[in-house]
Amino acid sequence: MKKFKHKTQDNTVEFGDFINTRDKILMRELESNPIWKEIIEEGYEILSYQSLDNPKRIFRKNNPLNKTLKYVSGWYCDQGTHVDPKPDTITYPIHSIERLSDGEVFELGATAKTKTSIGTHIIRSFQIQTKLKSIGIDGVVFYKGVDEIWVEWDKDSGGNWLDKIEIVKDPIFTSEDGVEIFTGNDLFILSCNNGSITDISPVSEELKTHPFKGVNGEGFKYFSTKKATENYVLMNRVSLSLNDVFKIYPKYKNKEPKTLTNHAQKLIGRVKL
Repeated sequence: MKKFKHKTQDNTVEFGDFINTRDKILMRELESNPIWKEIIEEGYEILSYQSLDNPKRIFRKNNPLNKTLKYVSGWYCDQGTHVDPKPDTITYPIHSIERLSDGEVFELGATAKTKTSIGTHIIRSFQIQTKLKSIGIDGVVFYKGVDEIWVEWDKDSGGNWLDKIEIVKDPIFTSEDGVEIFTGNDLFILSCNNGSITDISPVSEELKTHPFKGVNGEGFKYFSTKKATENYVLMNRVSLSLNDVFKIYPKYKNKEPKTLTNHAQKLIGRVKL
């Protein structure tokens, strides 16, 4: 989809993704006509700026519905300082930004990574830079400069474009089978008392305190899949027969049943989930 606006009049022309030959000719004329300018929709929205003089002063867009705020336009910080209509990115570097395609929010100091990589980095800065974007018309490829957000990693580790990265969230904890568990993941809880398996997927932050007395709650173990839980039970099940006892303690083979039961219970007591 493309949209053009007349520079002196309040007129706009919009083309869909699939256009006929006549519209293609008109679109080419608009692209080459200096009176018409193509409107490039931003793929991001700046949520806050940071004062260069005092990094603790974060400026956010004012909400006119909030009656406790003095200003109803521009940007404000908790200390009451106001910038109107918009901070410049030299005096006020970008502090946080939202990627409009998926609503992901990125903030200075957050841990992020390139989507196709496993290495993580700390976000050091956001910069508005011009990126060449390819546009194809009738099989011919043109390149046009578009303002995009370049995300700079921590010192000397480079960076990447906003649409190429993702936030790395800290795991809530690591499960019994060695998998890092994040909010939204599947999770199964095994009761070591009765062997019951409870599916509490998807995981929420509340797991740290509810409903099983926290991650280290006595009497419970946590697994990333039901199969991993069942395998653990299979490998640690309390299910020794008297013949199993005789193999370990052959001297008890001819003892009275009551004596055998007592020794079996003692041995079973050493095998816990």
